[in-house]
Amino acid sequence: MIKKVLFDLDNTLIKWENNYKYLSMMEVGIDDPVLAKQIDIATSKYEENIDHLSRESFTEYILSLGINITKEKLNELIDKDCNRYQKASKELIELLEYLSSKYELAVVTNWFGDIQSKRLENAGILKYFEKVYSSDKYTKKPNKEIFIAAQGNYKANECLMVGDSVDKDIIPAYNLGMNVILIGKSDKYKSVNNVVEIKEML
Repeated sequence: MIKKVLFDLDNTLIKWENNYKYLSMMEVGIDDPVLAKQIDIATSKYEENIDHLSRESFTEYILSLGINITKEKLNELIDKDCNRYQKASKELIELLEYLSSKYELAVVTNWFGDIQSKRLENAGILKYFEKVYSSDKYTKKPNKEIFIAAQGNYKANECLMVGDSVDKDIIPAYNLGMNVILIGKSDKYKSVNNVVEIKEML
């Protein structure tokens, strides 16, 4: 019996657009396309190669590459990511209202907790979640540490993980014994096209 539902954030609860990082850069005055591209590529490499994602490790990583930007500007850039959200749809609000009346809800995300919490708040849905488990407090997905932390006092088979990444969300949760629902298409795992469709499955 499911008692806790864990959600990935980006492209599960809040859509992440390809141009969002560049919008944040523009807001802090980074209008040099070469510099912007360098930061974008370096950010992607950071997310791939560093297991504990935090403000400190992010700024240290970017600066270690010799990119022409200050630590202060990088922190300003991180803060602007709070503006990268879309207001939750009526359907998503209805889903979370329904689920929060039956289950404990939490978010499991590979980014900084303060930023992701603010994005959820700006989208109008933070209040539905007991906690945001983020990679500045735990080793990032797909490492099991963050999933075990999010599981809390529940048994693995009492938890459901909902996410859009097979490798980062679904496989690690499934291997721990959790129930899983993929946002996308799968022949192996339960799947839906849109997160709001999980209401019919719970």
